[in-house]
Amino acid sequence: MNSKKKTFSKRLLYIVLIGYAITTLIPFLWALSSSFKTLEEIISGR
Repeated sequence: MNSKKKTFSKRLLYIVLIGYAITTLIPFLWALSSSFKTLEEIISGR
């Protein structure tokens, strides 16, 4: 029983960490891609 609880806790932790990583990575990638665009391209959303 204790082993199942540890496995579930680990999986839950990994899910939370992956979600946080994605949440953090998306704005970073947007900022990185925007740095190569002109202001008009950023505003238009292309």
